[in-house]
Parts: sequence; C-alpha cells; structure tokens
Amino acid sequence: MDRRIERLARWAHGVVALTFEGFRASTAPMSPAAIAARPAPGEAESAALINALLDGGQLTDPRNARRLQDPISLRAVACTHGALLTALAGLNTALDAELRGNGDNPLVLDDATVLPTAGFHTPALALAVDTVALATAQAAAAATARCARLLSPTMTGLPANLTTHGLGRSGFAPVLKTAEALTAEIMHHAHPTVLDPRPGASEVEDDSSNLPLGVRRLDRIAALLPRLLAIEALMAAQAIEFAAPPSIGVGACRLYDAVRAQVPPLDDDRPLGPEIEQVATAVFTDDDLLVAVIATPAAPAPTRPPASRR
Repeated sequence: MDRRIERLARWAHGVVALTFEGFRASTAPMSPAAIAARPAPGEAESAALINALLDGGQLTDPRNARRLQDPISLRAVACTHGALLTALAGLNTALDAELRGNGDNPLVLDDATVLPTAGFHTPALALAVDTVALATAQAAAAATARCARLLSPTMTGLPANLTTHGLGRSGFAPVLKTAEALTAEIMHHAHPTVLDPRPGASEVEDDSSNLPLGVRRLDRIAALLPRLLAIEALMAAQAIEFAAPPSIGVGACRLYDAVRAQVPPLDDDRPLGPEIEQVATAVFTDDDLLVAVIATPAAPAPTRPPASRR
C-alpha cells in the first residue's frame, strides 16, 4: 500500500515537470539558494527530483520562465511534494518497528515469564498512515489547481482550454471537473481515522488506533491518484505542444513520449475518459519507465516537441 503511494509520489514529480515545461514556470524557487533560506522538510529532495527531470531543457534557466511569480501550486510544489516525501519516510519508520517487533499479548519470554503487553496497539502507525493520506490530499489539491491554471489563457498565453477551436469546443475543460471530483474523494478518504469513534468492550478494550480503517482509506487514495496524475499529464503534454519550447528536460521528455505513445494530441473534442484510464494504467504502473524518467541526468538530448499549433 505505502509502496504504491511511494511510486505515485515519484510519478507526481514527473508530471509536475511536464506542467513546468508547458506552463513555462520559473525554476528559481527550486534553486538551492532559495531553499536554503527556509528549508522545509523534504523540500530539497523534491526540488532535486524536479530539477533533474528538467535537466537538459531550456527551462532550467530562470530567464526562460513566463513570469516572475507563478501560482503557488507551481511555485511551492517542492514544499508540497516534499511534505509527502517526509510523511512517507515517517510511515516507513513506523512500519519498520511493526514488522521487526513482536506484538504478542501476553508475551512469553524465553525463561517462561509471561508479560501482559501493549504491543498490539498501533497509534504511531495509524497516525503515520493518516499523515500520508493528508499529505497526498494536499498534493492532489495542488495538482487540480495546476490543471485549472493550464486551461487559463491569461495565465499561460496558450489557447483557452488547450484547444485551437476557441470557445466553440470544450477542449480539456470537462476533465477539470473530473480532477475536482477525484480530489474531493481523495480528501474525503484523507479524513484522519485516528479521530473516528473508538469502540470499547468490557471496560478493558477502551481505546483503538483505527489502523485497519486508515489503511483501507489510504488504499482507496492510491487507486484514485493515478487518474488525477493522468489528467494533469495529458493537459501538460498538450500545453507543451502549444508552447513549443526549443527543448525540454530529458526526464520530462521521456514521460511526454510515454504519454503520447498512449494518447494522441487533442485536435477536436472527443471522450477523454478512456484515455485518462489508459495513461493511468499503462504509464503509471510501469516501474521500468519510472526509473528511466526519474534518473536521467546523463541521458541523451531529448527530442523536440511538435511545432506550435497556435
């Protein structure tokens, strides 16, 4: 369960790199100097992942950004994703203690001593699961905000709704509602289960961590997140085509090519639901591709995106 979220957290960095390329966002907030001024937990690691994905492209020079101050969903993405990486590290610590420990009650020692224990009680693990769920919900909300910004011509300088047909076509506007619905459901499942009612029995079992409920909810979040990532990836890929930068980052380009191998550019309105599902299931489950996308600092130069269709 947490391993799936870990993989998706890394994929989220790849998708953000695509959005940076399509939006022409400034990388200055992810510079070591900017982060050193007030380093949030996980921020440096997250910024390093995104910068590596953009390496080899034109955008790593802040002078190629569209504006000085980008929306917070872009400008602070290393903070948001860094918080998720930190939450995942905390969950791994809690899981390690659980897997290596003995939760027997009573506990029978080698010398036949019998001890009552609380080893079965897992409040730290339950809290860690809830924290990952909350951090994922926070990242999901930022992803949906970025999707909305990509559709805005006043923010991007690109065609409205990422379609050349003007307001006579819907373009990607309908799937923004899908992104919002996915985020709403993720947020619902991210409600802290440690705050839910704690049933008791016989005046002894009067406390519970609610861990099983938290795990089930996090599992549901892990099932929803790939579809949200797919929506942002499709919008970002379309934005890259319109922006037509001279070059994009090596890692970002590999993800762009993987998306385009599954789904062609949007030339006219068509049902996008099956294509979202195709990217979610074919791209974001490919661990070999994940390694190729994330670890690319010394890779060959990326192919140039299609020429502008504006």
